[in-house]
Amino acid sequence: MATLEDVARLSGVTKSTVSNVISGKAAVREKTRSRVMAAIDELDYHPNLAARGLKKGKTLLFAVLVPTLQNPFYAKVMDVITQAALDHSYHVILCTTNRDLRLAHQHLQELSSRSIDGLIVMSIGTEFAQMLNSIPKDLPVVIGDWQGETYNVPHLPVIDIDFHTAGLIAANTLLDLGHRRIGVILEQPAHLKRLGGFLSGMTQRHITIPPGLIRAADPTLHSGYTQALELLQNEQRPTAIFATNDLMAIGVLEAATQLGINVPQNLSIIGIDDIEETSYTRIPLTTIALPKVAYGMTLVEHLLHTIEHPERQDANTILMRPRLITRASTGPNL
Repeated sequence: MATLEDVARLSGVTKSTVSNVISGKAAVREKTRSRVMAAIDELDYHPNLAARGLKKGKTLLFAVLVPTLQNPFYAKVMDVITQAALDHSYHVILCTTNRDLRLAHQHLQELSSRSIDGLIVMSIGTEFAQMLNSIPKDLPVVIGDWQGETYNVPHLPVIDIDFHTAGLIAANTLLDLGHRRIGVILEQPAHLKRLGGFLSGMTQRHITIPPGLIRAADPTLHSGYTQALELLQNEQRPTAIFATNDLMAIGVLEAATQLGINVPQNLSIIGIDDIEETSYTRIPLTTIALPKVAYGMTLVEHLLHTIEHPERQDANTILMRPRLITRASTGPNL
């Protein structure tokens, strides 16, 4: 295996020059840099990141705790986090909780005892909040996608998405199209902020939703499908359905297709997430896009800043705003 010394010898420079080329921390003449890079390629040299981390007193590892990867939202965010970590010479340990409180607690205990430089905890929900007390106080932690009733997590920074505004945008979109009898399919309690924003928009227009038109579901396509079948076979069926994530919205579209209901002529559908699949459904779905790329990058940047400057860790919250993407699944209430 080639070493730093081998690269320096082949390229005719010092080891410190090779280090400067690799790290980019000091200016190196382009001719010298090209010679070093050619030697690296010829020798197939790979920097020893572990050794570099030890010199800094770090492992160059951090962990991410997520509820599931079955939801494309989390899968996309993890892709972004993994690449952003690699861009900073870090590697990621991924743990999924499957929305199981006991499993999440087990992961947190194990991760807290491992040699990691930091931890990102995503979408833990209010019932998971008590577990944060078991994390060592000196371990840098960033909370992502906080689903609690308030945005304040004591002593920890939060990178969040403004889900209340996402729900509000969904309500205003359907109301502006003339819909008044609107069904809602949501995951409880995780999506209560989305529902809160939606109901706030309805209240501002002095419109109420009968309790029978609000259905709790799992955040899956199948659950959205089964709940939509019940809503759409109601004698007073809704003219529009708001699903609090896109997988459930796709399920609503499938239910409408099976029942012979034309979308959007007789039913408008709107979701939240903007997962890739929404562009390729039989009728492309209108959705509230969540800033997944910017969100994942901000989580990593904030964690790495906290790792480098632990004395500056604060409990500030960064809120990222969603945006409407209008497609063919929404139309006027005729």
